[in-house]
Amino acid sequence: MILNQSFALVLRVLNSIRRRWYTLTALSTKESIKKLSIEKEDIYQNLCLENEMVLAPGAEAFIDFLSSKNIPFTIATASDLYNLEFYFKYLNLGKYFKLSNIVYSNGRVKSKPNPEIFLKAMEILQIEPIETLIFEDSTSGIKAAENSNAGKIIIVKSTNEDYKEWDYDIIKSFGEVDRSLF
Repeated sequence: MILNQSFALVLRVLNSIRRRWYTLTALSTKESIKKLSIEKEDIYQNLCLENEMVLAPGAEAFIDFLSSKNIPFTIATASDLYNLEFYFKYLNLGKYFKLSNIVYSNGRVKSKPNPEIFLKAMEILQIEPIETLIFEDSTSGIKAAENSNAGKIIIVKSTNEDYKEWDYDIIKSFGEVDRSLF
């Protein structure tokens, strides 16, 4: 997702999950696990709302640019539908995307670093891997992008993660994307 998240926010979510782990181990039914999972996501979403939720710097202008050039684009995210609907609501993603064209973790898509999520996105967009530019900010996502044989990968530095092992362009803002690529 194109969000700026603070390290403190992530730690608060992880601590909330840890505190509830004992409940999860005591409850073994699928219903209980699903309930606890939704509770975890509710905690995450409430923490997001305590902070300013905005698209990454330059994202709106970049999406507008792609739209003006009729360049197809979508989102391929490890988020589930519950969180995706949350993002659509609070980030007004419906302005740019059709929910039906988003590839997300639906329980059937293999997790990154498996490239399936990106390959499905390419299929939706009806483009070949060589024609694809993938923006990614996680290690497993970068590996998935590589495994998809994407034509170009750009790393979005939204955390303090170290990306030294890769030889890809790194941006902090979508305003840094070279428009001549398109």
